[in-house]
Amino acid sequence: MRIVWDVSPLAVPPTGIGRYIRGVLGACARAAPDNDWVALSVGGAGETTRLEAHLAGLDGVRRLHRRLRPGRVFRRGLNACPLPLLEVIAGRCDVFVGSEWLHPRQRQGARAAIVYDLVPLTHPHLTTVKTRDLHLRKLDEVRRCDLVVCISDATAAAVAEHLGLARDRLVVARPGVDDAYRTARPGRSPCGGRPYLLAVGTLEPRKNLGAAIDAFALLRGQHPDLALVLAGGAGWGDDGIDARVAAHGLADRVVRLGYVADADLPGIVAGAAALCLPALVEGFGMPVAEALAAGVPVVCSDHPSLDEAAGPAAFRAAPTDADAIARALASALVAEPARITAGRDHTAALTWTASGEIVAAALRGACDDGARSG
Repeated sequence: MRIVWDVSPLAVPPTGIGRYIRGVLGACARAAPDNDWVALSVGGAGETTRLEAHLAGLDGVRRLHRRLRPGRVFRRGLNACPLPLLEVIAGRCDVFVGSEWLHPRQRQGARAAIVYDLVPLTHPHLTTVKTRDLHLRKLDEVRRCDLVVCISDATAAAVAEHLGLARDRLVVARPGVDDAYRTARPGRSPCGGRPYLLAVGTLEPRKNLGAAIDAFALLRGQHPDLALVLAGGAGWGDDGIDARVAAHGLADRVVRLGYVADADLPGIVAGAAALCLPALVEGFGMPVAEALAAGVPVVCSDHPSLDEAAGPAAFRAAPTDADAIARALASALVAEPARITAGRDHTAALTWTASGEIVAAALRGACDDGARSG
């Protein structure tokens, strides 16, 4: 079976989507080594270089890159064309796994897609016009797929409700936790050796990091040595973080790291006194599971989209209630060992191997069942 998988999103520094693609594709190749796993990308020379770096180490996966400039324009044209062009750029496909970036029509074979969340559809005010356009066009494609991989039960329920897909076309494969988090030890301190709370996520409204700053300000009297470290690249709009920090007089206690490479993040997570993720809505919440696996107490939003990542171990609080978040953080800072053990136990089943086995079997089933209309 020849499975062609679009990996074009890995042309940018990987966040949750890129890490999921890399983790599941590599695990699929290990789970079903007799298949021909092809990592397809379409883009320019710079994208090619970044893709090679981010795909390094994926044994059993062949690279197929079509160098076309400007990549974004060509991808959009390929997606919009009503003619079956997939085989022109990728050859024969028994199954094609598309992405937001690339989902051209195909002549034959099964089609699959991965849905991380439906935020652009259900919470459009938390996204940009560009993001909504990209994702909503992809969701039109999702409705035509033979198989839709969802990263959580919450996402699967949203897909069934809002896209009207039958549950037998959906499969849930949760993100895995890299072993680097399970064995992580505190790395070099990002704040001069002081104890710190950590918030991980792209700096944009959906992550709601302003609430973490407000809650941190309420704790400063009880924890005068505590710092707050923010790890994540710039998102969109004015995140308002600098203004909020200044308003609370926290300039010397809040550290902004920007985007942190995957190799460096486990040590930063392991060194934290607690992790805070007050996101308004998530597809799953990978930083929550990673921190729990590292033995770090977690405070996160009580939104149901985080239930699967948090399990019974995280402290939960309403994301818009800074007082509640502060109280939860105060509890997390003195968490009992049983709570830490519960976090490790909860995340033990979250492995890329398990996810890869689920997805590889589902792709085989979609191929065997035959494709719906392309």
